[in-house]
Amino acid sequence: MHPSGIDTVEERGLPDGGPPREGESLADLHSPFANQQLWLEAPGDDAVREYLPEVASPFTEALSSHGEASLESELMEMLLGELEDEDFVEGLEALGVEAAGRAMTAGLVFDGESGVPVIDASEAERWVEEVGDRADRLLAELEDRFRDRPVDAVSDEELDAATEACGVEGFADPLDAQELFFGRLKKKLRKIAGAAKKFVKKGIKLASTFSPLGLIFKRLRPIIKPLLRKVLAKAIGKLPRSLRAPARQLARRFGLQAELGTGEPESEADLFAAEFDMQVAEAMLAPDEAAAEALEMELLAEERADEAEANVAEQLDRARDRLTRDLLAAEPGTTPTQAMEQFVPMAILPIVRTGIKLVGRRRVVNFVAGLLAKLIRPVVGSQLAKPLSVQIADKGLGLLRLEHEAESGRLGAEAVVAAAEDVLGEVFSMPEELLENELLVESVVQEAFHRAAARHFPAEMLRGDVPAGGSGVWVMMPRSTSPVYRYRKYSQRIPVVLTRAMAREVVLSDGETLEERLTDDGETRWPVDVEMEAYELLPGADIGHLVPFETDGQDGSRLEAAAEFDTVEEAGELPLPADMERSARFRGRGRGRGRQLVRIRVRGRALRKRAPASVRLDLTGTQPSIRLHLFLGERRAMAIAQSVEKQQLRDVVDAVRAVTGRPVRRVIARRLGVMLKRRQIVRDTAAVAALTDQLFDGLLATLASQLPTLGSSLTASARDQAAGMTVTAAFPFDSTDAIGKGAPGRVTLTVGPGRRRD
Repeated sequence: MHPSGIDTVEERGLPDGGPPREGESLADLHSPFANQQLWLEAPGDDAVREYLPEVASPFTEALSSHGEASLESELMEMLLGELEDEDFVEGLEALGVEAAGRAMTAGLVFDGESGVPVIDASEAERWVEEVGDRADRLLAELEDRFRDRPVDAVSDEELDAATEACGVEGFADPLDAQELFFGRLKKKLRKIAGAAKKFVKKGIKLASTFSPLGLIFKRLRPIIKPLLRKVLAKAIGKLPRSLRAPARQLARRFGLQAELGTGEPESEADLFAAEFDMQVAEAMLAPDEAAAEALEMELLAEERADEAEANVAEQLDRARDRLTRDLLAAEPGTTPTQAMEQFVPMAILPIVRTGIKLVGRRRVVNFVAGLLAKLIRPVVGSQLAKPLSVQIADKGLGLLRLEHEAESGRLGAEAVVAAAEDVLGEVFSMPEELLENELLVESVVQEAFHRAAARHFPAEMLRGDVPAGGSGVWVMMPRSTSPVYRYRKYSQRIPVVLTRAMAREVVLSDGETLEERLTDDGETRWPVDVEMEAYELLPGADIGHLVPFETDGQDGSRLEAAAEFDTVEEAGELPLPADMERSARFRGRGRGRGRQLVRIRVRGRALRKRAPASVRLDLTGTQPSIRLHLFLGERRAMAIAQSVEKQQLRDVVDAVRAVTGRPVRRVIARRLGVMLKRRQIVRDTAAVAALTDQLFDGLLATLASQLPTLGSSLTASARDQAAGMTVTAAFPFDSTDAIGKGAPGRVTLTVGPGRRRD
């Protein structure tokens, strides 16, 4: 045993050169490449070269608790329920898309220390700082206006008028990210003030800590800019370590056993918004200004910790570029063990940050690096990379225009790097205890590399027994910012003759089926000819990073373009690339890959996503309640209006039932489950699903029974200028226990024009 406690190569009994000997480790590795023989050479005595540095947590110690009294905990839960706001999440996502687009299109600069090209984030930073300054001015004006006004002395109308009048000048473009965000922020501020007003009117003792109203806006000012800087950090490729932990500390501080993040929020924006809500609630409950200032100091400490963090996306860019150059410079037939050992720790860094700790795992890291180095040996060196590049370029001539890059050999070397990164994502997503078993790791590496090779190499390069990934390959993008990449793109458009039955089985991210999206877009004749493009985000990336390069020069904002990209939750018979289809079917089991997206075009026009339903939990009223909002698109709304006028009421029920199927119910069950589990109301997933079914069934039953009286509302909403209409079902409960038992009271149904949410 080595003095460090790490086994040396000799002590593991690896061969010292030549082909593998029977019974020895690694003997069953098989290269997926055609007409190549992989000789397994030992890494040598210096296979273990450097220790992976310990990842130290930057989290600050929690401030002293304000107490865990039952009343305080209940009030915190009620505040969080009142503050949840899907619209605010959309506002944060809009800022992220715009900031990422600005960063990616600003060009590259050379890092002063390393001398390597990096994204010029200065313009995006200035833009987000401007948004933060405007948000602070808005809060300062509201603080001054309501400085001495008791919370319960301000009417809802006065508060609405004040937030609309304060702070931010208008913008010409209705899709401008700033305008969208500030609209959402103003609504959020009204919700915060409204929650305070409800609690004061209830006579809750602790509510005195957030009156007068100006005090609330004063305490929000130190919270808003750190939130926006987190959005910026994500946009430029940073993955803040402090994203989840502070909010979990806050939850524990107030006696809430459920941790933030339960239920797998869909995006970083969900987490940013949830953390912001927790911080707002704590600021409101601060018993005095000293406690509020202590919270501000904690937020500053967290920001400093995040600022000290390295940019993970930039580190990956450098590691990929270094390995690419090393592979091109290597002599053909050599085993690039050292280069791979340098690459592995950087490639798995995003995985390390989400749970797997490699302290004391250097032996595992170098073992996997050695396996990969041997597997890629047949395509090492520029003489092999150049013909591979030509074949990859040929696969993307029509879509990616790669022909001018073929001669350098870089496309081929990058394909090798991408395959290695895929394998590492899969291997280091395994449970820690399985990483200790070298035979199991070896087996996983072998299988994963065959899959990765099928994704990134033309089928002509592979052995006949390696399943091909399709007619195209995945290519690092955008090419104009090489060697800085943020996504991969499948090299060929996929034409599909889509029948209605096929479209009905394809489920998109918000539970909407492709049939519904096409129908609402105006399609009336089937089958429909569509084209699909496939994308995969790299670690640290989001939709905003690909939008500037994938809009084909079309008019419109980045926000509008971002709506063209969506996730396929259930593929049905949709002919996605083979590996992508597998990912859609087994979503959530983890392959260590980034989010995969599609863009679907009909006659050159891209379809845009929209959420067909949302749900709201309200614990602040005289009775707890759940409100279910069902959005009906413009075409469906007009069809309903016509059916009402003709007294074809069953057609109305049919039209609404068509958008309340199992896919959208699953999405709403996930969202409702997050809310209920955080508040200890319902923990069982099956119970949440049953409650969700009750809500949808109750909406349908009430609609059917009240159609004779609802007809005028349906018609008026459909004829309104706003696109589409929203049907809202409000379900009262006698208590939170009644929610857990799935026992709602009498349903109240309302209809309104456009998309409506609380």
